[in-house]
Amino acid sequence: MALIHAENISRHYGLRSFLRKARCFAAVERVTVRIDAGKTLAVVGESGSGKSTLGRLLIGVDQPSGGTLRLDGRDMLSLSASQRRTMTRDLQLVFQNALAALDPRQGISRQIAEPLLIHGLCEGNEAGLRALQMMHAVGLGRELADRRPGELSGGQRQRAVIARALITKPRFVVFDESVSALDVSVQAQIITLIRALRHEEGFASLFISHDLRVVRHVADEVAVMYLGRIVEQGPVQDLFATPAHPYTRALIAAIPGRQRIDGRKIDRLGGDPPDPANKPAGCAFHTRCPIARPICTQGEPPSISVGQDHHVACHFPDKATSGQS
Repeated sequence: MALIHAENISRHYGLRSFLRKARCFAAVERVTVRIDAGKTLAVVGESGSGKSTLGRLLIGVDQPSGGTLRLDGRDMLSLSASQRRTMTRDLQLVFQNALAALDPRQGISRQIAEPLLIHGLCEGNEAGLRALQMMHAVGLGRELADRRPGELSGGQRQRAVIARALITKPRFVVFDESVSALDVSVQAQIITLIRALRHEEGFASLFISHDLRVVRHVADEVAVMYLGRIVEQGPVQDLFATPAHPYTRALIAAIPGRQRIDGRKIDRLGGDPPDPANKPAGCAFHTRCPIARPICTQGEPPSISVGQDHHVACHFPDKATSGQS
């Protein structure tokens, strides 16, 4: 049984304007994901694809407009408010902007200990001791305990928010662009830290990123999102070796030094995504797709299997992988 199982989950927002009538905006549309304990699913895509909204849905920060969501088989959407508060110790979010996520007036160790006190897991002195132990686990020295966030480097702040998220021993953690603002060398350190902590603590995680170079080193499986839907999902090795969706291939080709896949040159992705509140009919990617055909404007492609646990939503996956246009 998957630790996290979301089935056909959606999140719709109403848009109002003095100049236009009310419209519905689907930030996430009928997405299904399963994440086992100890595994990491990476979600990639351009800005506005729905990655962060999906992350917030999976940890209960946002409520879905439709679909089902289960944690270890338990229906998360039927819980009472008090039950949801209790469950938050098992569900944690690591933000992109560590400086904004931390209180500028308090020392780091006090902020790391705070979740223990909120959930009544231990008393003040013990919480302080466990905070120091957690700081050590993420590579922060005791001499930093009373430092405020503004006195730390970007990498140190990111380690602090990771420590705060993990101190309650959560079962599922969402890392939302948690390394994108860091220098490349610091990114590598944080990625290594996340992998080590995941191995030690056994938590499942959703790793949200737009950088496929990072994803390759942290994920077991990758889901590619475009305008609120997953267009391709599979094991990380398979998805990088044999990407089956034109959008996935374009994203991989955008990696520096990776303009060829299977020996064939892949053109960079052109144009901008359509207005999410006014998506094209059929396949939403057809306005930018190099292999689009008339059927792509008429019907939304179903998700089909192209390998072991590898699925793609495309009318012509064979043409995508063969490089035909």
